[in-house]
Amino acid sequence: YESRTDHDILFDFAKRMGFYDEFIAGMGKGNNFQWPEDATDEVAKALKTIGMKGVTAQRLKKQQENWHLFNSSSLKGTGEFSKEYYGLPWPCWSETHPGSPVLYNTDLPVMQGGMGFRANFGLERNGVSLLAVDGSYPKDSRIKGGYAEITDKNIEELAGVTLSAEEKALVEGKNWKNDDSGILVKYALEAGLCPYGNA
Repeated sequence: YESRTDHDILFDFAKRMGFYDEFIAGMGKGNNFQWPEDATDEVAKALKTIGMKGVTAQRLKKQQENWHLFNSSSLKGTGEFSKEYYGLPWPCWSETHPGSPVLYNTDLPVMQGGMGFRANFGLERNGVSLLAVDGSYPKDSRIKGGYAEITDKNIEELAGVTLSAEEKALVEGKNWKNDDSGILVKYALEAGLCPYGNA
């Protein structure tokens, strides 16, 4: 058993490839690195682009230590976990989102794991809208039909909010996938909107 740990190999690889400083910038400069917690949190940051920002090491570890509080069939939690699903299934938009155990379930609000289809293939083709028709939306959604993915350009209209000057500066030129502030996802979820849109 003279093997090296995964993270030692990973750090060594980053050094040899010349991107070590960039690689560890978000991990306390590599000091006091905790495996696998720090790696899991780093992955969650990177996977925000696919809606996995809420899958943090702390949340996963707390769930694992409390398996008995989750239904093994539905994954739904009880007690202090009553607003979470076990494993925080994709998508898990934020650290307040429960995860989504059944994809494309419009019978649930987005903040309970519901969603429509992803608006990922444009908004129209040959003059025909590719967005969901009126009446097809997750329960309690502010928009009662289709809408494009959440961006700095449409968040105020879609979510019915007015961004402060500071918030506008933080999200300028961004969409839900590359907004490091989390503002776009936060307001979308508060309005019952799925950040990737509803097609």
